[in-house]
Amino acid sequence: MKNIKTTAVLNSAHGDDNILKEFSSHFCKVGLSNTANADVKYKCQVCEYLLSHPQHSAEIDITFIDVCTVKDCISDLKLCKATAHDGISNEQIIYGGSQLAVHLSLLFTM
Repeated sequence: MKNIKTTAVLNSAHGDDNILKEFSSHFCKVGLSNTANADVKYKCQVCEYLLSHPQHSAEIDITFIDVCTVKDCISDLKLCKATAHDGISNEQIIYGGSQLAVHLSLLFTM
């Protein structure tokens, strides 16, 4: 680790500020979907499905996701990972506390 040097030039950008701008502009879209309007497309599909199925059948078995299950899943998350296009980091979920776990449980059970 002692022999690691920072770069002085990146894609013809010189100086720390310009290299930071070059790096940031390159990686700012890492978590974005490469399909235009993908979120809108899936939102429409979900809305159409929900409108065509207004009530759950009594025959459908809905698994209850309890708070303990959510907390177990949260405990498996790793720190210092990149966020996706939603901008939610693992740290936000991990440090969200018990109230977040309760709300996630309700969200996944509805």
